[in-house]
Amino acid sequence: MRCRRLLAGLLSVAVLMSSLVGALSVSALEAGESVAFETEETLVATYDNQKPSKPLDKDFGQSVGEANELCSDSRGVPQITDANSTKDSFTPLYFVMEIDVPQAGTYTMTASYRGHETGRMVSFYAGDETGVGSDPKALDVSGDTRIGQVDMSYFANGNSEHIETANVSETGAHDAAANQVELTAGKAYIKALVTGVGASTTADHSRLNLDKFTLTLVEAAAEEPTLPAALVHYDFEDAATDISGNGNNGRPGSDVTIANGIATFAGGKNDKSVIVIDNPIAKRENLTVSAMVKVDSQPTNWAALWEAW
Repeated sequence: MRCRRLLAGLLSVAVLMSSLVGALSVSALEAGESVAFETEETLVATYDNQKPSKPLDKDFGQSVGEANELCSDSRGVPQITDANSTKDSFTPLYFVMEIDVPQAGTYTMTASYRGHETGRMVSFYAGDETGVGSDPKALDVSGDTRIGQVDMSYFANGNSEHIETANVSETGAHDAAANQVELTAGKAYIKALVTGVGASTTADHSRLNLDKFTLTLVEAAAEEPTLPAALVHYDFEDAATDISGNGNNGRPGSDVTIANGIATFAGGKNDKSVIVIDNPIAKRENLTVSAMVKVDSQPTNWAALWEAW
């Protein structure tokens, strides 16, 4: 049994864990592949670690610590406990872990854990922030993606010392179909928060051991199409200067006025109401042209927006 202090400043924690997470990051996954994260290696915040006052003859082998300390049981599994829970209320308990989601997509999640207290659940969330503020009891999960939950009272084969791996599901039942959740690639904070006070809640304490959690990719997110770089771009802030960087400046005709980011064409059947581009790009066959156009009146004869000759 042991406790060790996490870094007091969350900024310092973030700096430390960012380097750690970088070492734990993995390459892109294929559908069906998984990545596991150890709680102790990714933990950045935790609450609470008090030895239950009741019943006095049952301490479950836990360490006694303070907020934001990593405590573990006699086997070294990270643990959170409280001393004041009743069937009507309880002290919030949570782990916050920083991970690197390998790629955007749809995931399922399993948790390897041991819990104690009928009527309560461990809810899992994913977010961009730790959610920990000046009050360690108030973990903020607003705006986070809720992954699902597991049942606090589930013990494999009635053995309360056994670490069980269970689906993180919508219902929380240990054998329920795994919940699917959309996650984006990059740094994320996974939060395991003890929630719920049920009618069957009788004990005056709760405890949770969380060994690790695993993300399994169901389907990778569709990649955004990569648009080719612009060959020419006129914003008309500086005459017909090409701001794409390709130097394809235009030559406005005498019936074209350019001012305040707007090019005004007088119109008519002549070569004076045009902007000429001398570069051969005008004759390319595969070309997409877009423009913001406003007409003063409904024309009787439409003219081409882009024409090569």
